[in-house]
Amino acid sequence: MSIKQIIESIIDERKQEGKRITKKDIADYLGISGQNFTNKLARDTFSPEELSKIAEKLECELVFKGKVKEYKINY
Repeated sequence: MSIKQIIESIIDERKQEGKRITKKDIADYLGISGQNFTNKLARDTFSPEELSKIAEKLECELVFKGKVKEYKINY
């Protein structure tokens, strides 16, 4: 699953929970334009720091999950 698919799926989940989070909201949270966010989404070119902020905005955690242990990414 691409970053774009993951982000769009989580936005849809939040809508079902009654929380309205848009791509523009995420762009504003990152301090970038909506167009820049759309371009980064299409290319999957987010920095680790941006991914961490996106996860925070979407009320998620960014983790690497191994077979035994999870590693949460914090910025």
